[in-house]
This record gives sequence, C-alpha cells and structure tokens, in this order.
Amino acid sequence: MQQQTQKQKLVIGHKGCNCQGLNFSSNTIECFKYLINEVKTKKLENSFRMIEMDIRETKDKELIVFHDQYFIVKGEHHYISDYTFTELEKLDGVCKLSDVIKYFLELWSSGDTQMQIYLDIKSNNNDFYKNLTKTFSECVNLDGEMKLLSKYICIGSFNHLLINNIKKCDHLNNFAVGYILDGIINVESKYFNKINFVSVHEDYVDHYSDIKKKNRFKWDLYLYTINCMSYLEHKNISKITGIVTDFPIQFSERIIKKENKKIE
Repeated sequence: MQQQTQKQKLVIGHKGCNCQGLNFSSNTIECFKYLINEVKTKKLENSFRMIEMDIRETKDKELIVFHDQYFIVKGEHHYISDYTFTELEKLDGVCKLSDVIKYFLELWSSGDTQMQIYLDIKSNNNDFYKNLTKTFSECVNLDGEMKLLSKYICIGSFNHLLINNIKKCDHLNNFAVGYILDGIINVESKYFNKINFVSVHEDYVDHYSDIKKKNRFKWDLYLYTINCMSYLEHKNISKITGIVTDFPIQFSERIIKKENKKIE
C-alpha cells in the first residue's frame, strides 16, 4: 500500500460506490471503470484513492467479487458457497476476482490510474490465502507484475487468523494487510504491530485511536461505513486516516472543497 502523503483524508469506495440510478451494479468492473473516469474528470485523485471490494469463494473454489453471502430468488436465500461460478455468473453483479485484477493490472502497468484496491475477504476459512495466492499467480506473467499487485492491493478481513496467515505466507507477505473490527479485541497479539491498517466501526474510533497512540502502532485507522456527509465535521475525523463510504465521489468533493477553503 502506498504511503499516504496527500493532505486530504483518504476516501475508500465501499463496493465501488452506490450505483442506484446507474446502469450497472456495485462491485463490478463497469462500476470501477465509472469511478476511475469520475476521479480523472473531477480531479479527485488526492482524496478518492482506494476502492473496496468484497471477495467470496464459490463451491468450486473460484474467487468472486460479491458483497453478500447469499442472493435472493423468489424470496428464497441461496448461499454463494453452495454454487459454482458457472451457476452464479448469470446473476447481475457477479464477476471473477481474476478479471478485476487483470483490468487494474493493465491500468497500473500503463500508468493510467493510481487507484488502489482493498480486498475485503469474506471467509471463515483460515487457508483462504492459498486460493488467493493461486489467483494472483494466474494473473501475472512477471515478477514485476506481482510487485505491482503488492503496491496497489491491500487485504483486510474480519477473520484475523486469515490475515495472520497472509503475513506468514512467502508469496503474500509484501501485501499491506489489516484487521476489520466490530468490537474490542486483545491487542497483545504479536501480529497487531505488524499489520498496516485497522478498520473500525464509528463506535470504536476513540478506543483504537487511544491504543494506537499508547502503543505507538504505525497502522492507519480506517472508519467504515459512513454515508452521512455531516460526519466530516465530527470531532473524531482527525483521528482517522481514511473513511469507507458508499458515496466516494461526493465525500471526496466535500473534503477537497473544505481543504481549498483552508488554503484560501
């Protein structure tokens, strides 16, 4: 993950963005293309610099980009893990992680975008990293391309044992990783000072900000998922590095406008 040197707060697009009113779904290549174009057109590069996407594993071990653990047909819940990719690909908003990585890899290689991607791994399988390694390897042809992946991709999960395993994996230990938290956990873990970011619910910003300061941890503190623009005026906004939102374009515009007023 690139060091954040810009003044603006990092904005992270949750599932890409809210696609209501658009002709495509969140968490799709079409959505990501739209966002990258909007960033360029509206000159938002100093704020909106990361897209979050949710990664799940199908019955046949294909990694897909899809937010929910199930889809609904005629009122019935069908779990992603019970279906093969071939069965799922006809659904709206389902795409292979490998296709997404290849799309971004082409942009990164040509210098067309600096947009980073944040993979939120939705899995209780602590060995998920093996399939992730396989998927990454299938997407690259050269060692230099793998370095590009580690430069622009970060990996987070509520499954902290999986994140620890990623840190121990020779093929993935150069990737930035982080814990996603929805409560209070033991920070004595030997890995807590080795991760790159912690993403928390707004109720725990004070708690983890204090822990970071007390222990001199160097990880970034992200806040998820905030869709109310007024939070940008909240007292805790100064304690976080980045903010995850369904409305990254609007948040970035507000942040940049606010920064420009300070300069004036």
